Amino acid sequence: MALKLLPFLALVAQAADYNIVNLDNNTLKLLTGHSLPAFVRFDRDYPYGEKADAFKAVAQTAVGAQVLIGTVGISTYGEKMNQDLAERFGYKSPDKDLEYSDMDNIFPKYRFFPANGGADIEYTGPVTADSMTLFLKKEAKIYFGLKGTIREFDKLAADFVNGKSGKDQVLKMLCRKSIN
Repeated sequence: MALKLLPFLALVAQAADYNIVNLDNNTLKLLTGHSLPAFVRFDRDYPYGEKADAFKAVAQTAVGAQVLIGTVGISTYGEKMNQDLAERFGYKSPDKDLEYSDMDNIFPKYRFFPANGGADIEYTGPVTADSMTLFLKKEAKIYFGLKGTIREFDKLAADFVNGKSGKDQVLKMLCRKSIN
């Protein structure tokens, strides 16, 4: 049975980017501005290239972090999905539908939605994984640990280095946390 599902699972894995939630005009309002901050890309349905790869790298870095990484795919054919969101955030004028040729000139765009409401912020910096991650660290105060690290231990190390905690205090806290 499992072998029969393998081709299907492979197709699903190819269709979705790791740690990126697909959003639309219904789910955007349900998932942003609540308990988690969100960083959302507005782009064509199936983005590609260096900027898309940079966003995917941010999403992979954010695994385990307290942030929602999402994407809104804007289509230029058929029902022209999510063009209303492009209009809402000022990426298109109300009197003109976006066409395929507009996509490279206008998109991608990125927005940060803080947790628990507040005004969303458009990200206008360089579209690199390092720059976007730094933006999220500063604006959202999101912790991005190195692979295999533990946030509490990193905080203890930072307190020790900055002189906020003495050696004995740090050792007691490490023992207490490692037992739990």
